[in-house]
Amino acid sequence: MEVAFLGSSSSGNSTLIASEDTRILIDAGLSAREMERRLGLLGYSPEDMDAIVLTHEHTDHCRGAGIFARKYNITIMGNAPTLAMAPIGSANSQEFRTQEEFSIGDLRLIAFPVPHNAAEPVCFVITDYRHSIGFATDLGRLTRLLNGALFDKDLLIIEANHDEEMLRKGPYPEFLKRSIASPTGHLSNRQTAAAAAELTTDRTRGVVLVHLSEENNTPEKAGHAVRSALARRLKSADVYTAERYRVTRPISLK
Repeated sequence: MEVAFLGSSSSGNSTLIASEDTRILIDAGLSAREMERRLGLLGYSPEDMDAIVLTHEHTDHCRGAGIFARKYNITIMGNAPTLAMAPIGSANSQEFRTQEEFSIGDLRLIAFPVPHNAAEPVCFVITDYRHSIGFATDLGRLTRLLNGALFDKDLLIIEANHDEEMLRKGPYPEFLKRSIASPTGHLSNRQTAAAAAELTTDRTRGVVLVHLSEENNTPEKAGHAVRSALARRLKSADVYTAERYRVTRPISLK
């Protein structure tokens, strides 16, 4: 499998996952035109995409989904509450059930519920029968179910939204700070570092940090927190940070 990030921030999230025969986008929070451009930078065209799979209905995860899907006749997949709330218009859609396996080409996916302020937000475990990816973004905490689902994957993609001190001292109003730091908000660097240390194994090749806040985090702070936690547990997985506003170089699992 190959994984590339078209963008990863509160301004727009979209991740390309490509296997030998299948190509999907996890979320489509950029404009349709920008997704076209960034796919081109990766050597893909929109017509190559087999589906758009939504984690939840927030705009930064589905802004361009409807227009992009209608233009290129791509199916949008989501659970029923997400499809009902997402602004996808008349685009083709297909429902999956949370915690039930479904297939897109040679990819198998299972969605797991995450604690976040949305209708029925999910993370994914994705496999091509040889490699597996844990993909968890926009969640306020890790549950026992999520720990089991995300454990021992070849690649762990996980949110590292904010540095707790930067959030506390930052410009956001207090109600928004409380929402972000709540159990249904977003993971902090400290929470993500602890999770990465628990969830990675000798099998894990890399940890990718996504959805970093521009105002309340830096790639350096997030990366340092996770690398330090892995080092304390004698874990050797590489740590990457997805770019906020541009394509991140593909990560290949072979």
